[in-house]
Amino acid sequence: MKTRIELNPGCRWPHAVVLRTTGILVVGLLLMSPGFALAEDEADPDPFDRPGVYIGAGGTYQFNAFNSRIEDVIEDEVKDAIPGATADFNLDESAGFNALVGYRVWSWFALELQYEWVDEYDINGTIYVPGAISGKLYSIEGHTLTANTKWIIPFWRIQPYLLIGGGLAIADVSKGSLADAIVSVGGDIDDGKNYEPVGRGGIGLDLYLTEHILINAQVSAVLTTLGSPDIGDVDDLNYMSFAAGLQYRF
Repeated sequence: MKTRIELNPGCRWPHAVVLRTTGILVVGLLLMSPGFALAEDEADPDPFDRPGVYIGAGGTYQFNAFNSRIEDVIEDEVKDAIPGATADFNLDESAGFNALVGYRVWSWFALELQYEWVDEYDINGTIYVPGAISGKLYSIEGHTLTANTKWIIPFWRIQPYLLIGGGLAIADVSKGSLADAIVSVGGDIDDGKNYEPVGRGGIGLDLYLTEHILINAQVSAVLTTLGSPDIGDVDDLNYMSFAAGLQYRF
């Protein structure tokens, strides 16, 4: 006697359960996979912290940190060169121009190359011998080029940052009519160009107007030395830079 076991063809629930369970697992794995998450992020990225190239330009105001030292040195030089003379000098602040090109590597970090030019710092003065002789003693024109690291807090359209960098500074020191008068009576007033390494550190703020255009404001301290020309014992031309301008992000 043979026993035959026949499955009921109308009973398909084991297959349905298996298929349904498999489908749920596949969907779950896709949702949890890094590739799926990345695809979602790429589909809807934050337009204000994306990587890419940017350029910028703006104006600069520089507040020098060597004013009083240069005035003291020159006044001493005048007294040595002209016995009995007194002198009064002042150094004007100056404005200039800045330009930069950079690349935003991640949302929180960028690398950039920044150039800064400052119009002449004019050192004017008067020598009393006992009459008064007035004029320009020195003018100092500055060029600064630094490679910067930019550490950003990517907070939507308003993004503050910290800036740290270094590079090269060029100071072009030229004499004026008053210096020539001091030299003519035996004073030692030097001029020339100075090339020295420079460091830059500061803070700033990027304010996005659109995805591509932003307003930038920055304050930084620029530290450099003065090897030549020899201006007494003035050994640095440090200054504070206040810059503002526009940037374009590609």
